[in-house]
Amino acid sequence: MENDIPLTTCQPVMANIYESEVFSLLNDHSMHPGGLRLTDRAIRLAGLHKGMKVADIGSGAGTTAAYLTWKYGLIMTGLDISESLIRIGLSKNPGLNLIHWDCKKVPFDSQSLDAALFECSFSVMGYNEKLLDECADALRTNGKMIISDLFTKENAHTPSMPPTFQWLESRLVEAGFNIDVSEDYTPALITYAAELSEKFGGFCKVSRFLCNRFTGGFKVTDHCYRLIIAHKIKE
Repeated sequence: MENDIPLTTCQPVMANIYESEVFSLLNDHSMHPGGLRLTDRAIRLAGLHKGMKVADIGSGAGTTAAYLTWKYGLIMTGLDISESLIRIGLSKNPGLNLIHWDCKKVPFDSQSLDAALFECSFSVMGYNEKLLDECADALRTNGKMIISDLFTKENAHTPSMPPTFQWLESRLVEAGFNIDVSEDYTPALITYAAELSEKFGGFCKVSRFLCNRFTGGFKVTDHCYRLIIAHKIKE
């Protein structure tokens, strides 16, 4: 990923990161600190249950979508820009609803979703504010926005680094949401980095997308990893 990609850009970022050779070495084609354990906690805290319609935005090969379909009976739709990851996902789970998405506009009718899920994908899409508004429109009243992702710590933030989680929470409120949950999972990020380092022999070598995505490189100590859940309160 190039350092001069603006925060509102989504398509080149996703393609460069998730179709990389290094990424393909991960068993589930998923880079998600906290893994499915954090997914489980998010679903429970959000109160999602069987039959609810959920969009997994930036779904990759559909690891989470398949899991949530099987375990919770959610009606999942996965969106991803990578055709190759969609093919991999459908080969593993032929009945899964995975859609190749151009990353321009979410393909859902107004008030048609019960939840929108972003697992370590909202940052890759450039912290896109327009995407939040589109998701807000697609969600029913009381629909849930679930985001687990990387943010800059307030004391480390500079214009060249990603926003803070406080920025996201404020932006969600502007889009018509109430914040229900905001939990820190930075230890999961640190553990994940260590696991990658042990498995592949060098964290920076393995996850260039982290080390090179921001001007000046990536330092885990300057960032935090948060789970944020909000519900829509108005049209």
